[in-house]
Amino acid sequence: MYPGIGSSLDEIIAADMAIHNDTAACAGAGCSRPQDYVCCAEPPPATESASYETSVLIGGFDRVRLHKAGAANCSTLGLVGPKSAGHEYPVELPAQWGIEQITRAPCSSSTTGALAIGAIGKFTLRSSNNACVVDAHLTAFFPRADGGVDAERFDAEAVPVTLATAQCK
Repeated sequence: MYPGIGSSLDEIIAADMAIHNDTAACAGAGCSRPQDYVCCAEPPPATESASYETSVLIGGFDRVRLHKAGAANCSTLGLVGPKSAGHEYPVELPAQWGIEQITRAPCSSSTTGALAIGAIGKFTLRSSNNACVVDAHLTAFFPRADGGVDAERFDAEAVPVTLATAQCK
């Protein structure tokens, strides 16, 4: 549930119950009740010491990744273009791009990080001085062992990315 965009827990539960009670839909694919509902509320912006860098992989599907190195955790937001099946979070993205995944792990770890269960905000590609840059102002949400969520903010401005300016829109 994202209270920042007006969603409510009652609406989400009602929609889940409607699907669960739709015997025609469940007969073909099977239905089960969700196990957890979590509130993904954005924390206020805070001063944080973090560095950002990008990486790009160009191919059949292009990928842009924004890497954040914070005091304790390192997080990565991955986009894929053209947009294919993936996560549908309320994040404003450039046309043709979709979120592939968002991960977070301790910076000292060499393992794959935990996957985000939600995100909200804005990710922009723009041209600046004939170069492509990333602006990201969003929050990703990661599950905790106690059933709650941790919020991880991405607040990056004008991070250089090696995309052609024509792709930077």
